[in-house]
This record gives sequence, C-alpha cells and structure tokens, in this order.
Amino acid sequence: QRGVGTFISRLLIQRRRQEIIRTKGHPKYPVFPVPTFPKLTEIRYSAWLQRLLAPMATISKQWAREQYPKALEAYRRDSGDLHMDEDSHALVLSLTDALKNNQESMDLDAGQANIEGTSESVNAWVAKRFAMERQIMLGSVYEVSEPWVQSALNEWVETNRKWVKSITGEHLSRMETMALEAVQTGKRPEVLTLEILKANKNLTVNRAKVLARDQIGKLTSILTEKRSRDLGLDTYTWKGARDERERGNPKGRYPNSKSDHWGAEGKVGIYGKGDVWLVAGKEVPRGPREPIGAPGMEPLCRCLAASRPEDLLKPIDEDLLSDPYVLAEMGKGPWPE
Repeated sequence: QRGVGTFISRLLIQRRRQEIIRTKGHPKYPVFPVPTFPKLTEIRYSAWLQRLLAPMATISKQWAREQYPKALEAYRRDSGDLHMDEDSHALVLSLTDALKNNQESMDLDAGQANIEGTSESVNAWVAKRFAMERQIMLGSVYEVSEPWVQSALNEWVETNRKWVKSITGEHLSRMETMALEAVQTGKRPEVLTLEILKANKNLTVNRAKVLARDQIGKLTSILTEKRSRDLGLDTYTWKGARDERERGNPKGRYPNSKSDHWGAEGKVGIYGKGDVWLVAGKEVPRGPREPIGAPGMEPLCRCLAASRPEDLLKPIDEDLLSDPYVLAEMGKGPWPE
C-alpha cells in the first residue's frame, strides 16, 4: 500500500484477511476515538510565557508611577529649549534602558528547556493517539521508527524562541512610544499609568495566550499529518473545537469570522491539498469562507484532523475479496486450482 511501511502493510493485510473471513466477506472498519486538543499543555505554556514576560510589565508600570512624574516636570521646566524632542528621548532613557537590560538578561537558554518540554509534551500527546490507532487497526501494539520527529520539534522550538524575542522587542518599542508621547503632550501620570496597565495586559497576558494557542495548534497539526501519512492515511475528517471560541459558530464569539471553521465540521480533506474537499471521491474547491490547509494550521486554530482508516483499508479489502484463496477459506468459489 502506498505510504505504508512494508511490515505494517503485511500486518494490515493479515488483519483484514482475518476480519473478512470472520465476517464472511462483510468486514467492518475500525472506529477510532475522537481526537482531542492538548489543552493542558496550551495552558501550561501560556502560563510560562506570562511569567517570562511579567518583568517587562512590572518595569514599565513602576516607571509610570515613580519616574514619569519627574520626567514630566523636567520636560516642562525645559520647554523653552529648542531641542525638546532630544530632551524627551533622554528623559525616558531610564525606562528604555531598564527594558533593554531585562530583555538582554532574559535567559532564553534556560527558558529553552520550557519550550522544549512543551514540544515534547505535544509530541507525546499525538504519539499516544497514533499508538492507539495502530493498535486498533493492527490488533496488536506496534512501535514505529520516527527519525523525522526530532527535526520537527527542533524547528518548532527555534521558531518559538524567535517569537518570544519578537514579543519583548514589541513591548519595548510600544512602551518607549507611549512614554515619549506622554512626556511631549504633558499627559497626567495617572492617565499614563492606566494606559500602560492596559497595554501591558495586551502585550503580556493576551499575547502569551495567543502565542500558546497558535503554536500548540500548529505543532499538533504538523505531527498529526506526518504520522497519518507515514501510516498511509492521506485523508482526514475535519473536527472542530465545537465551543464558543470556534470561528463561525453562529452562537459563539465570532459568528461572522472570515474563516468558518464551524462549517467545516465533518468535511473530508486531503493532506497536501489544503484548498479542496473530497466529496464523493472527487476534489471540490473550498469556499471563500472555508479554512485553508489542514486543521490547526490557520492562526489560533484548535481544530483537529480525525483519521479515516476506511480510506486505507478499503483497497486492501477489495483486493482480498477478489483473492480466490480468501474466498475458499470463506467457503465460496471460484476455487483456486
């Protein structure tokens, strides 16, 4: 069978032969448990990211409360100077320097252990699912060699290191801009403090949640597709989160989302062909509001690809049902000579 290892292929054929003989030519396809999203891993990763970014928020908050009133007073005192813009930049150096020092001291080498641990947790989650599916299909436990896994995890880890650096850089730039604007416009300290508190929540808590959800979804999708195709499963059934956060849910938070994941529920996709559905054996283009790619690959997608063992096993069954030796074991002709 295409895409199936030789030994697994032999096991599948033997298993289906037994099933065909047992059922007198009316074999049933195995039913797999509905796949689930590694929600707990997402929560843990988000919590770690929030702890990592928390000092950035603390620094900017303390500066707004303690240093900004002094900077504002100094700026007003020198307002007749022709070099006000240069002075305003100098007055917020205490903030930008503190944020830069924190950014530089952020030990991502130590933090990498958390990122790597997250990738390994997702991998174990997906691997457990496919170990169960192999066992159901083969009737026995069968461990496979997966030399590609570490490379996929390493790439994900490096991508997330870059994302963390990007978030801290964005935070520094945003705080510097807010501080400069406040100094130059004479914004009241309590107003700036409130604005920074709101910005901090968006740049730390919210960004951490978004990054965790998006990246856990993508890694789950990558590992799912690779393991599916290794087993010879080239198609999948789209399974959504089915909650209020799922895009397109008419009773949820995002009923009019540009990408309708809710409406994709139960549709059959093909790995490597993210712009079509498989309908009655034919490839049909996806609609303008339908998600592109495999489940989990669009931003913040928590949808999953459910395996379709029937698409792998049906050709095997058809070959076996035309085998005269199999027919003979069922007591049916024509008999082999």
